[in-house]
Parts: sequence; structure tokens; C-alpha cells
Amino acid sequence: MNVTPYKIVKLTNGEDIICIVKNELEEECEVSYPLLMQTLPRRTPEGFVESLSLSRWLQPFTEESLFKIKSDNIILMTDASPGLCKYYEYVLWKIESPDTNDVFNEKDFSKEEKSEDEEVYEELLENMDTDSNSVH
Repeated sequence: MNVTPYKIVKLTNGEDIICIVKNELEEECEVSYPLLMQTLPRRTPEGFVESLSLSRWLQPFTEESLFKIKSDNIILMTDASPGLCKYYEYVLWKIESPDTNDVFNEKDFSKEEKSEDEEVYEELLENMDTDSNSVH
């Protein structure tokens, strides 16, 4: 049996989280670094496929990393697959990395790039058969 340090926990409210389980007690379970698991449809050239998204579960609202969940709120708990474990570690690393706190990097939006984009838009407007330069 392949035992991983990370567990998938299905909660009674329908949420699925991946986390590190610290203690499994009779009345509650202590988990750390929980991430919410969501499957989202994604369009590919071959059609739609389901894509897994991991996002912070409670951490946007608190600085804590250890949480207690009442056992009554847990439907099931199982080991995460090795591939999911690697993805979980990667997402945790990206969340905790100081470089990922900035959503936009100023280098990515230099004035040269903006002016090139503006030129493209102006060229597109010139090629359109309209009496107005406004885009709707």
C-alpha cells in the first residue's frame, strides 16, 4: 500500500481539500496547509477536459496554518496519489514564494509593449469599415 503524507478529505458541505493530517482524534482532526480542490472544465483542441485547481481554503482569512475539523464534518479521508502530492507541493511552494505575491510584474507591462498594443488596435480600427473609432 502506497502511504503518502498528504490526505484528501471530503467534507459534509461538499468541499474536498488536500492537506497534511497532524492528528486524527475521535472528536476532531487536526490538519495543516489545507488547499481546496476544484475540478474545472477546460477547452482543449481535443475537446473539453476536467482540470484540477488547488486554492487556499481558509488562509486568505487567517494567518493560521493548523486547523481543527470536527469528525462529524468529515465524510471520508484517503491518501493522495503521488502525482497529486507533487502538484500539492508545487502549489504550496508557489503560494509561499515571495515572488508570487505580486499578481502583475511591472517588467511584464513595459511602456514599449503598451505602445505596440495601441498601434495594433489603431491599425485594426483603421481597417474596419465604420464611421466611428469607438469599439463596442
